Amino acid sequence: MKKTLLAVAVFSAVVLTAATDARAQAGDGWLSRYWDGCKPSCSWSGKPSNGNGQCKECDKSNNKLNTSDANRSACDGGNSYTCWDMSPWSISATEAYGFAAAHRDNQCGTCWQLTFNGQSNGNATNASSLSGKKLTVMISNIGGDVQGNQLDFLVPGGGVGQFDAFSSQIGVQSSALGAKYGGLVSDGCQGKPDCLRQKCNNVFNGKDWLKAGCNFYADWMGAVDNPRYNAVSVTCPAALTDRWKNAATGGPPSGGTPTPTTYTLTVEKNPTAGGNTTPASSQGNINGGTQVNISATANSGYTFANWTITSGTGTIANANNASTTITVNGNVTVRANFTQNQTQYTLTINRAPTAGGSVTVSNQNNPASVTVTGGASTAISAAAADGYTFTNWTVTSGTAQINNANSASTTVSLSGNATITANFTQKPTTPTTVTLTVSRQPSNSAGTVKVNNADYSAPVSVNSGTAVNIAATAATGYRFTSWTVSAGTASIASASTATTTVTLTSNATVTANFTLLTAGGTPGGSGKDTIKVEAEDYTSNAGANMKTGTIEGGGMCIGYIENGYSATYNNVSAPQAGDYVMQFRIATGMDQSSFTVSVNGANVGTISTNNTGGWDNYVIVAINSPVKLYGGNNTVVLNFQNAVNVDYFLLIGDKPAVPEPPQPPPPPADTTKPPVISVKYNAAKANARTQVALRPAVRGFIAALPANHGFTSYKVIDLQGREVRSGSIDGSTTNLSVGNLKHSVVFLRLEGKGRTPLSMKVMTY
Repeated sequence: MKKTLLAVAVFSAVVLTAATDARAQAGDGWLSRYWDGCKPSCSWSGKPSNGNGQCKECDKSNNKLNTSDANRSACDGGNSYTCWDMSPWSISATEAYGFAAAHRDNQCGTCWQLTFNGQSNGNATNASSLSGKKLTVMISNIGGDVQGNQLDFLVPGGGVGQFDAFSSQIGVQSSALGAKYGGLVSDGCQGKPDCLRQKCNNVFNGKDWLKAGCNFYADWMGAVDNPRYNAVSVTCPAALTDRWKNAATGGPPSGGTPTPTTYTLTVEKNPTAGGNTTPASSQGNINGGTQVNISATANSGYTFANWTITSGTGTIANANNASTTITVNGNVTVRANFTQNQTQYTLTINRAPTAGGSVTVSNQNNPASVTVTGGASTAISAAAADGYTFTNWTVTSGTAQINNANSASTTVSLSGNATITANFTQKPTTPTTVTLTVSRQPSNSAGTVKVNNADYSAPVSVNSGTAVNIAATAATGYRFTSWTVSAGTASIASASTATTTVTLTSNATVTANFTLLTAGGTPGGSGKDTIKVEAEDYTSNAGANMKTGTIEGGGMCIGYIENGYSATYNNVSAPQAGDYVMQFRIATGMDQSSFTVSVNGANVGTISTNNTGGWDNYVIVAINSPVKLYGGNNTVVLNFQNAVNVDYFLLIGDKPAVPEPPQPPPPPADTTKPPVISVKYNAAKANARTQVALRPAVRGFIAALPANHGFTSYKVIDLQGREVRSGSIDGSTTNLSVGNLKHSVVFLRLEGKGRTPLSMKVMTY
C-alpha cells in the first residue's frame, strides 16, 4: 500500500534544508503490504543508512545492478527494480525476516522486531493465529502514505499501489496481482491460506523467489489482513544486512506446510480454592501452533489475577483476561492465578518537573494513576532525563509509606488513596563564551562605545546566546547612524538605535557607524535619506545559474551564485551627491562568503561574513568606508567570489536642508539595458507570495490559495520556457493540486482578471 515519497520545495536560497522531524516506529502499530517493483528509496545516495550502506537494486531480469543514482526507478521509466530475493522468509515456526517501507527517510537501514498481538487493523477473523509470532523487518523503502504507526511489508502479491512496475516486469496483467492496495489477500483470500497459496502458485509459476515469498504470507502469516503488532528497535540480524546488500546464494526457502506435531496442554489453579478453569485440568493431541480457548471463573471471595506459563512452550494472547487463548507450541502448563479480595486504593504519580524524567509503576510507563492493593508493596522507579538528576520521592497527599525515598528504584505501600511525586533537579549549565569585537566607522575618533556599561577598548568575552548591552556616543561633528554586523554571527535588537543589545552565537564584530556633520556643526539635513535597491532588480548579470527566489516571511533574493558571477544596477538614483553608508542584507550557509562592490567604476570595498546560521538567516553587513554617489544616476556592480544570498542593499545619506549647488552632469544612462524596475520594497507583491503556500505531494505539489484569491487560471512552465501543464481555477478553489510531473525545477504562474500575475518556483523530486 506504499506510495513513493516525492518532495516539493519553494527555493528561497542556494540551499534549502528539509525538516527532519523523523518519528520512530516503536510501540503499537499495524502492518500493510505491497510489492510495486520500484527501485527501493533506500538505494538512492544521500539517504541515511544507519551504517548499512545503500540498499541493492536489480534490473528487469532480476540481475543485481551496481547501485547508482544513474539507475532510474522503473516506476519512473527507468531500469531499476526491487530484487526478488528481498521476499520474506521464515527461520522457525514463530520467527521470520523480511523488508518493509517506513514513514521517514532517516529510518533507512534500521531494523524493527514486530510481535503480533492477535489483533488486526481491520476485520481479520483469524488474526489471533499470529499472536506471539515475531517478524523482524529492515527498512528498505520510504512511503508517502505510510503512517507513523504503520509499516508496509514487502511481499510478492501484496499490491502494486500507485506505481506499478511489477506487472510489466513479470509479464502479467495488473489485475492478476489482485487489488491495487492489498493485493491477492484482498482479492477474496483474507484469512484463507489455501486460497492465497493457489493464487501465489498460479501467478508466480516458474518464479521461485516470488512464489516462495507469496506462499510465506499464506503459510507463516496465515493470510491475515493488516495484523497489529508491538515494535521495538533491534540491531539488524546479519542475515538481513547480507540480503540488503548482496544477492542471495542458492534458491529460495522451500514452501509447504510442515507435518503438525501434537502436544499436551495442562491447566493449573493457584490457589486451588480460588476458582475453576476450562479445560479443567489437561487436553492432549493439540497440533503445534493451535490456539486453544482457556477461561477461569473465580470463587466467592477471590478475584481472577492472571494467567502464567509455569513450564513448556506457549503464548497467551492476553494474560490478564479471564477468557483468552493460548497458542500451543510444545507441551505446556498454564496456571490460572487468583487473589483473595483486599481493599484497593488509587496511587496517583506526579513528576516535578514533568520534563525532569520518567517513572515506571507496576510495569506501566508514566501512568497518571494505578490501582494497588492496600498494604502490598508496589515497585516504583524513576529515570532522569538528559540535563536532570533524580532527587527523591515525596508523599504529596494521602497515606503512603515509601521504603527508601532517596532511591530511584524502591517500593511504596498504601493504606489509603495517595499521591506521590518523583522529584528531579536540573543540572547547572556552563555558558559558552565568545568574543565580541566593536569597530567604529569612519574612524575611532567619530565616537565612543560602551559594552555592558563599560568603556570599550579591546575585544570582550561574552556568553553565547545572552543579550549584551551596547551604546554608541557620537563625537563632536558626528552623529550616530546605525549598528551593523561586520563579521561572525550576531543579532542586533535595534540596529538604528544608539543604545541597544546584541546577541552572539559565535565570535563576531559589530560596527558603530557615524556620519560627519556639516562645517557649521549641524547635520546636513533634516534626517536620513535612504535608497533601497532590491537585489533581484539588477539591470544585467553574469552567471548562467544565478536565480531569483523567495524569502521566508516575504520578499525576494538572488542566489545560486558562484565565483566570477556579477550583478549590475544602472540608474541607481541619489537625490544629492555626497557620502553614503552602504549596507547589504545577506545570508550564507558557507564558512565564509564575500563579494566586492564598485560604484561608478571605482572599487569601494568588500562585503564579507562567516556562516550566518543558514541560507534563510539574514544579517546586515556594511562597507567599511562611506561611498560617494553622484546626484542622479549611479551604477553599482557586485562582483561575487563565493556563494551567497542577497536580499537588498541600502545607501544611507543626509536629506538636504537647503538646495544643493549645481552638480556635474551625471554620466549618460545606459540605454542599451532596461531600467531598474523598482528600488523600493513592494509590500503588496511580497504579501501576495506569502498568502500562497506550497506543500509537497506525490510527483507534484499543492498550492494553498487564500480565500477570494481572484486567480482564474494557472500554468506550469519548465526552465526552457515550455508550458508543461495549464488549467482553469474556480473561484472557490483553495487547494490547487498539480501531479504527474517529472523530477525538475518548474515555475507556477497564477493569473486572474484584474490581478497582477504571480510566479513562484517549485522543485519536484
